[in-house]
Amino acid sequence: MGIFDKLFGKKKKDVEVNDLIDMASDAGMELEVGFGDEPKDLNEDDYKYNHCFIFFGINEQAFQAIENEVQNFDGPHHLSLLRSMDGVFMTDICVASAGSEKVKENLEADDVNEDDPEEKIAQQYIANATKLKDYIDSRFDLYIDNIKENFDSRISQECLDLLAVEKNYIVQNIRYGMERWANSDSFEKEDFIGAMIVFVKSSKEFDRNDSISENQDGMNLPVTTRGGFIRDCIFATEELLSVKYTADAPVFEEDYDHIGEFLYDYMDSALDGDNPINKYNYNNGNYYGGYGKDFPFGFTYFDQDGCLWLLEDVGKAVTLKHEHIEDEVEYHVSH
Repeated sequence: MGIFDKLFGKKKKDVEVNDLIDMASDAGMELEVGFGDEPKDLNEDDYKYNHCFIFFGINEQAFQAIENEVQNFDGPHHLSLLRSMDGVFMTDICVASAGSEKVKENLEADDVNEDDPEEKIAQQYIANATKLKDYIDSRFDLYIDNIKENFDSRISQECLDLLAVEKNYIVQNIRYGMERWANSDSFEKEDFIGAMIVFVKSSKEFDRNDSISENQDGMNLPVTTRGGFIRDCIFATEELLSVKYTADAPVFEEDYDHIGEFLYDYMDSALDGDNPINKYNYNNGNYYGGYGKDFPFGFTYFDQDGCLWLLEDVGKAVTLKHEHIEDEVEYHVSH
């Protein structure tokens, strides 16, 4: 668990400023108390927009790098975050140690009964995926219980509310990432973080209608622009992450360009969460879930309305996409 869990998730036990400074020092960080560059016309009530960024399939180094980017972008001219215990909540979900025996035990299910050799491979893959998903489900619940027991703040509760609604989508993304990690050269070498949750309160609102991020005071610009938060998180982590999340289909390769297409066919609706507003987006990734070819981790963003945005493209800027339930229009936001 990163230092921000300690600094920005209000514990049930009171934490003094001196304790925070000590915790930061133990982690090799300097904690500056005071946030003098915030606009004077903003008060705590103005930070009313919740935003959640989820990074799937990372390691501890990448976690720390993303922490640093949150600090770099927390100011009023960037993400404009509430700089207090109630403004930023970060946590890791479903961490596995290098070479984890528990992961090994849950990678393979019992043999399936199927006469056709190729179909047997397909069905065995699905059975294996289901077993691993069930294991991650139970681990996810333990992490949620831990948050409930150790944090007592409005922001942590609002984060838990979102995670409860989107649990299945998040778990399936973790499952896919863990499977790829367990079958990579990195499995025996480095730990795995299934998901990093960055849940924040901002004074800025994300606007799906601002397709080229013209509003200088909105959330679109600092999130999507070339020197923005998402792009810099990619730059900061691409040399730290070695697991490749692209792969061929396990069978029927002549029918599927990659494993994502196979999964969409054989595990239809497996990614679905429980928010109706996102029904057109759970299976709308450009590879599988939050994973894509041009970024080193899986990624999903939930805006202040709970709308799920996926990375469509990473170029000079990034492009996010969301198909809205009200008008069934696919919105694209970039800069």
